[in-house]
Amino acid sequence: MTDVEPAGSGASSYLAGYLLPFLTVSSPTAADLIAYGVFLVVAFLVHMRTELIQVNPTLFLYGWRIFSITDANGLQTHLICKERILTGDRVMAYRMTDDVLVATTSR
Repeated sequence: MTDVEPAGSGASSYLAGYLLPFLTVSSPTAADLIAYGVFLVVAFLVHMRTELIQVNPTLFLYGWRIFSITDANGLQTHLICKERILTGDRVMAYRMTDDVLVATTSR
């Protein structure tokens, strides 16, 4: 890797958008719960179809780290891995999407 930076700094602001609807009703009715479910499904679909993988809170909960990297060939992408990656580390990864790699081994 020629350049490695943590890519999850926006996770807290990303999550704040999800919290607001849940904080407005003190005792939700069945209709409120259905609306919350619809909201979560729509948010999930939007999240999966956009380039927001770098702030995916589920990955953080499961101990994954997300880095914005540039490799020796100049490819700028995001790398998902279980351990910390530093500039100069060698990483074996497979392509998950056009702009996301998942590490299989490092160092």
